[in-house]
Amino acid sequence: MRKEILCFGDSNTWGYTPGTGVRYAPDVRWTGVMAQVLGENYHIIEDGLNGRTTSFDFPWSECRNGQSALPYALLSNKPLDLLILALGINDLTVVDSGFSAKSVAALIRKTRMLQAVPDSGTSVFPNGEKILIAAPAPVHPDYDRMYAVPYYEDSCRLAEKYRIIAEENGVYYLNVGDYASASPIDCVHFSLESHKALGLAMAEKVKAILQ
Repeated sequence: MRKEILCFGDSNTWGYTPGTGVRYAPDVRWTGVMAQVLGENYHIIEDGLNGRTTSFDFPWSECRNGQSALPYALLSNKPLDLLILALGINDLTVVDSGFSAKSVAALIRKTRMLQAVPDSGTSVFPNGEKILIAAPAPVHPDYDRMYAVPYYEDSCRLAEKYRIIAEENGVYYLNVGDYASASPIDCVHFSLESHKALGLAMAEKVKAILQ
């Protein structure tokens, strides 16, 4: 039976091209690269939103709250075999890395609450809950200078804090920064090369989890 994988993330899941905002083509986004490697026995569901955070809306931009959006995504796309959570870098414009990590833990708890109380008799994960935390890659070192915001150092702390959250909650973990890096063009979004490297790494991780 085909494996169903929900990728719940932000602009780097959506496929934001650095400096332009034009969306990368489906086959070159990391989700598309992963889909090509995994083949027809896997179905990749993309749910990426520019500016999405782990747990809040920006005063100047509504509908960015991952905490409120995730239940809708889970229930509308179930049954699932794997949830990939790829959020957090947008948080740092308002909060710190510690808050972001705690919010990821809250997303895990929310997912488990939905799993524990099946809607209409159907579980979100009928074959058992599987969650992969994708720790965000840091912003480019030039971010602070480009935007006059002290962002870079705290963005480098996300990976370790997310690793601890994953370990404490018994979920899978991948450090996106091991494979992808923010472009110097806008200091946040991934190049084609980074999307390809991340997609290949994600495919191997998913196969290890689901096979």
